[in-house]
Amino acid sequence: MKMKLMKPLMLVATIGVGLVAFNQESLAHGYILQPESRAYKGTASGGNLNKEVGRAQWEPQSIEAPKGFPSVANSPQDGKIASGGVSGFEPMDVQNTNWHQTDINTGKLDITWQLTAPHSTHSWNYFITKQGWNPNEPLKRENLEKISTKNDFGKIPEKIVTQQITIPSDRTGYHVIVGAWDISDTDFAFYQVIDVNVKNGPVEEDTQAPTSPTELKANHTAFNQIKLSWKSSTDNVGISKYEILRDGKVIDSTKDTAFDDLNVTEKTTYRYEIRALDAAGNVSKNSKALTVKTPEKPLIDTEKPSTPEGLMGHMTTATSTMLHWNASTDNVAVTGYEIYRDGKSIKVTTDLMYTDKELKANTTYKYSIVAFDAAGNRSANSQIISVTTKEQEKPDPSTTWNANTVYLYNEKVMYNGLEYKARWWTQGEQPDISDVWQLITPNASVDWNSSKAYTGGDKVVYQGNNYIAKWWSQNNRPDQTDSWMLEK
Repeated sequence: MKMKLMKPLMLVATIGVGLVAFNQESLAHGYILQPESRAYKGTASGGNLNKEVGRAQWEPQSIEAPKGFPSVANSPQDGKIASGGVSGFEPMDVQNTNWHQTDINTGKLDITWQLTAPHSTHSWNYFITKQGWNPNEPLKRENLEKISTKNDFGKIPEKIVTQQITIPSDRTGYHVIVGAWDISDTDFAFYQVIDVNVKNGPVEEDTQAPTSPTELKANHTAFNQIKLSWKSSTDNVGISKYEILRDGKVIDSTKDTAFDDLNVTEKTTYRYEIRALDAAGNVSKNSKALTVKTPEKPLIDTEKPSTPEGLMGHMTTATSTMLHWNASTDNVAVTGYEIYRDGKSIKVTTDLMYTDKELKANTTYKYSIVAFDAAGNRSANSQIISVTTKEQEKPDPSTTWNANTVYLYNEKVMYNGLEYKARWWTQGEQPDISDVWQLITPNASVDWNSSKAYTGGDKVVYQGNNYIAKWWSQNNRPDQTDSWMLEK
């Protein structure tokens, strides 16, 4: 990536049961919150309205596959669009009318994403099934048409992103909306499908209030922090947000079913209530009140952090694997994590993610994590997970670049006999057509590509002639713009 946000998010509220939290340096993850996606409706926070969603019941944000749908060949294949082709999410590809549907109308529709790790964005793309499609056949490209593209190149979004699309006026009945969030500095995107029942005609006025939130509890209490969670409300249309009341006053709102109150002081008693609101402004009754007292700030800290949970391997190649886990809690503050491979310490980090490189192909490794605080207190070991690297591909003597390998800034590769250098973090982006790679072989040129961005000094071949870029250029034909000069 061109810029990394190095501030670690040490205490991130998870959404529902088992959703994985990441710091902003990690790969992005996200799912569609409203109208609730097929994946999100399979979680506890989504009401468990869909029963067979595989891994999505714990991590609806992890449907990650190559970007460029539907034109890019290795983007989600027909019949695997709902799962993205990701292992463990296959149950969501079963296509029938049994999926829980959200009532919507034609015309303007707000789509809200919940991002568990905001990241540099390329674009947001939305598709809907065509009128007359067969809802009992696997979802295919030929059944979809694009209805919206939101270009957001290079911007890092907020954790909650709401965009407006338009549902065509000729749609009625059961349809599927496909949303794709394309990331700018990786070759991947995050995919979500939404099952909707499209109605025509005037929208009926919503006067029904949501049910009151239940099971409000404090999951963690420290002298400077209280972590709250509750069971989601239900509504005839859908929950818009929850308001958090402290001592009778609204202090914040959230779309989640969890909240961290960081504005508390030691040795103080607080009274919390939660209420739900829908899009029409109907307000539920307050939840049952919860009284929480913060402890005194310890003079000597002897309390160990909680055990890290949610450890997972991700994007494993023949030589590397990416680990990520949920944040631990502590009575003062977690200051870092120690990573163990096969029982030996390999890394200390403040992040919630680590890429272990230079591994052996087709080999199984065991990983665990320990959290620690500034006083040296250490948590118990996390669960031990096993990760098996992939088979090593046979090398091409003219190419060392591998689409499955993560490359960092200034790392070099060979591709078709030419040497390239990475300008920032990258994976899966082909060196001769992606602007993340800089050609550094002396006096070498490659064919000009309209989608690639070039910088001053880059050389290309166009219609048999050699050109040199004078300055930054993209989608400008070398023979028709001042940004290129003919090499003599």
